[in-house]
Amino acid sequence: FLVGVGVNAEVSSSRRVIANAVLDVVIDRKYAKCKDAHNLTGAAFREKEESRSAHAQRNQNPLNLIDYSSPEFASKVKDLCQLIGIAEHPDPVVCLKAVCLFVSENLHESIISERNTERKSGYVPNIFELRSFPLDMPDQKHGSLNAAARILRLLNIEALRKTQTNVNETLVAIQNLTIDETKKPAVKQVKYGF
Repeated sequence: FLVGVGVNAEVSSSRRVIANAVLDVVIDRKYAKCKDAHNLTGAAFREKEESRSAHAQRNQNPLNLIDYSSPEFASKVKDLCQLIGIAEHPDPVVCLKAVCLFVSENLHESIISERNTERKSGYVPNIFELRSFPLDMPDQKHGSLNAAARILRLLNIEALRKTQTNVNETLVAIQNLTIDETKKPAVKQVKYGF
């Protein structure tokens, strides 16, 4: 049998040596039959394995199977934006990213449970109508222009309040650095030492 297979082993050889020789012959014949095996290197195998794992990972993510250019996808994202109250964008992918950002920031489990406990305790959020905020300019014919002007005014006021808070914090820090520690300030008197 060994001579027929092509193994030149002596009779005095151990079984382990003969088994290794038979396996070497079988592997050589399989290698000779496979054309891809001649071009297989470590780098090529690594690239092939990475592409296979990337393809498998893409198939596992259901978002990769969506056709983002289809009109059905665009209409569903538009409906979702209207439901949540997010402004629309011509690109539905941008709208979907905005929805994901909104959900991650506002619909997180901890935030929802916090809001539920607030509601159960009887907390009423302080909400006012945008129309009740003064515009300080003549009303425009278009309601959307009035709403945009009120929103811009509110954003400006918010920026001014943040700036005022930063200025106040800076003044307190300066006062803490320059106050004379030898005299305790009275209720209405603060002495600065230089």
